This record gives sequence, structure tokens and C-alpha cells, in this order.
Amino acid sequence: MRTILLGAMLLMSGNGFAGEASSPFKLLKAAPRFTIGPVGFAAMPSREEKAFRALLRGPKAQEQFGKLLAEATPAGQLYALLGLKLLKDPAFEKAYPRYAANEQPVSTMSGCIVLQTTVDALARQIEEGKFK
Repeated sequence: MRTILLGAMLLMSGNGFAGEASSPFKLLKAAPRFTIGPVGFAAMPSREEKAFRALLRGPKAQEQFGKLLAEATPAGQLYALLGLKLLKDPAFEKAYPRYAANEQPVSTMSGCIVLQTTVDALARQIEEGKFK
């Protein structure tokens, strides 16, 4: 019983966006890593991916992704680049070359493993349509 309760508390913590400090925009602005796909022991999307999906469905998605390109961490900027690509926004084509030439390191995650790659490697994967 204690294990189930602890597991439920861990799953519930951080999954929502209640409160201003954890709005989808703010989560992506401070994103520590770029991760699309299941992560962790529960194989669930990360908080940042959930925030990305919420922003993508929102009425001001293009505007918010544009702001993230200017204000976010490198990982947050990659979420913004992906959002613009999926929205077929012409801003993607303008922004892409800057990221394709950026060799700055960035963290990502696959399952339970945190990996290091570069902005340009992830930008190329976004451009190729690897992430949906």
C-alpha cells in the first residue's frame, strides 16, 4: 500500500500546470533538456513535452513559440523550433539555419538515460520530421 501511494504521489507531482510559475510557457522557457517520447520508469512524456503539447494546441501557439525562440534555454528554443515546424509556420524556415549551425551542447533523454547531444543535431532531426 505504501508503495502504491508513493508511486501515485510521484506520478501526480509535476504533471499539471497549476499556478503561474509552472505555466506551459514558463516550463518551456526554463527547459533543462529537449525530450520527445516516453521517459523515466513509467515511460511517460516529460513535463516539458506535456507543456509543449499544451502550447501547440493553444490559440497563441505561433506567438508563444516565437517568443521562446528569443527567450528560452537552448532546449526550450528547440521545443519552439519543433512547434513552428509542426504548425508549418514560415518562421521555422527563417529560424532553422541558426540552429542548424549551433554546436552548443544540450541534454536530451531516452527512457531513463540522460544524453548529451548538440543543438544542430536535434535541429536537423526536427527539420527531417523525426519528432511529431
